[in-house]
Amino acid sequence: MTKTPVFLLIALGLVILIAGSYNPEGFETAGIEISGMYCKNCAEKIETALSNLKGIQNASVNFENSVAEIVYDPSSVTMETISTIITNLGFNGGNHK
Repeated sequence: MTKTPVFLLIALGLVILIAGSYNPEGFETAGIEISGMYCKNCAEKIETALSNLKGIQNASVNFENSVAEIVYDPSSVTMETISTIITNLGFNGGNHK
């Protein structure tokens, strides 16, 4: 078994960390508090709908925290549109962080 140098593992960890927080130019990140979710399927329903919306690069909904983290292009989609999608699904997605 070969030993992997520690610095290589650290470098790989940094690449993963930086890549996970990278937003392409022009994209913004927003958090939206969502109420009315009763199960993880609710969160998945919202996440899928937002992910399919033009202008959304990434949407991640955390059921336990009742928060959606969204990376979006404000020139393609507005926060009002995002909130409307959430409301149309039967949830309240009003407060932006």
